[in-house]
Amino acid sequence: MTAPSTFRTSMEIASQPAVWKRAAESVVSFSHALPRRGERVAVVGCGTSWFMALACAELRERCGHGETDAFAASEFPFGRAYDRVLGISRSGTTTEVLDLLAGVKGVVPTSAITADPATPIIEAADAAAVLDFADEESVVQTRFATTVLALLRAHLESEGATPDGGLSLARAVRDAEAAVSQPLDADVCRAEQFTFLGTHWTYGLALEAALKMREAAGAWTEAYPAMEYRHGPISITGPGRVVWRAAELREELVPLKAESRRTVTVVSRADGDATVFNQAGPRIETAEWADLTARFSSLVRDARVVVLSGSLPPGMPSDAYARLVRMAAEAGAATILDTSGDALLMGLGGGPSVVKPNLAEIAQITRGAEPADAAAELRALGAESVVLSCGPDGLHGITPRGSWRATPPDRLTGNPTGAGDACVAALAAGLLSGEPWPAVLRDAAALSAASVPCAMAGDFDAALYHQFRTTVSVETTHALDAH
Repeated sequence: MTAPSTFRTSMEIASQPAVWKRAAESVVSFSHALPRRGERVAVVGCGTSWFMALACAELRERCGHGETDAFAASEFPFGRAYDRVLGISRSGTTTEVLDLLAGVKGVVPTSAITADPATPIIEAADAAAVLDFADEESVVQTRFATTVLALLRAHLESEGATPDGGLSLARAVRDAEAAVSQPLDADVCRAEQFTFLGTHWTYGLALEAALKMREAAGAWTEAYPAMEYRHGPISITGPGRVVWRAAELREELVPLKAESRRTVTVVSRADGDATVFNQAGPRIETAEWADLTARFSSLVRDARVVVLSGSLPPGMPSDAYARLVRMAAEAGAATILDTSGDALLMGLGGGPSVVKPNLAEIAQITRGAEPADAAAELRALGAESVVLSCGPDGLHGITPRGSWRATPPDRLTGNPTGAGDACVAALAAGLLSGEPWPAVLRDAAALSAASVPCAMAGDFDAALYHQFRTTVSVETTHALDAH
């Protein structure tokens, strides 16, 4: 969206950032109808309101505000104990929500969020928040739904339960203002299929986005939790199809006084050999290291997997990675350490969950002539598991559960610069999902190989990735327990 539109749907979408601000400003007046800290709450709705219930429930729990479940109103488990039932209905006339509120009235305190003050839900609930300023006229409605979520976020923030480790509603408003002012990419507008992905509370948003695309355009849409996308749904990936993630990775950059370094990779068209030119890194000052560790300590509390990657610049403590690994372990997070030389050797002292050296890097710090012997040395020095990158020959994983070799079906030429990072990304996803090691290694080898033909480090060929996930061979070299 760029130019002003007279279409009601476009106008209502464009108005949402301002409406969210109004919801935040009104949170005190609505507090009587919103969950109290520590209450066990069930949030219910139908259609769009159910998807918002899913988002609200997950968000509230992740903020530590109280145990929260979400149900389609028709599927509510009568007999389960709650301190409050919160019903969401824009019109205030949704039959299933009204029947539910009537069924628990006098037994459980009830609240409602609606857009119309003159509808039956006002009488059905013990308390109500009326967002009449978010009501809509278009057939495909989105403004009330997002404003409900904005109201809950503002309520949580007012009680010190900050979502996303500090990402505020005010930031979401600014992001939305920027988003509605920018045009959509022409390729996106021409796409034939759309898949929406979400994690945690944004999965509800992904479901809602898919529903609205179907309602508005009759489009082929799907929605999944982000980690589930690779378990089959990725097979539909291809030209003319869009994958849209409802929540992007946050940036928590530590500013430096000096310029960060630049890396240039030159790839030979003749034989595919890559030559990497690395500038020297800037010297890190003591205050900058302290800033990094403070931010890391805050962020790692909400993490389940942490990746520590790259060389250590001058000025960093030689045991910097060991310290960060220990901080992550204290927070209950698994760690993947991807570095080399003394940084790897010292980092092993922290006891990382996984280290991922390549053949040259492992040869620098071990006496083992054979890769398996060298990996055993790394495990003896503190690594729980070792995933050894063998270049075009794939990966060799040595873990407490056994050892496996994952080999791609073809030797590919191109830019291998990002292959190691792609491997680490897949390993992180595997640790997060808890898949058996053979499946994790297969996925890591597939993603790593699919990145090589791409000119730009960080890209990968989705079609090749899907193909390799079924054709990478995994050989057991030492069997114990795959999990």
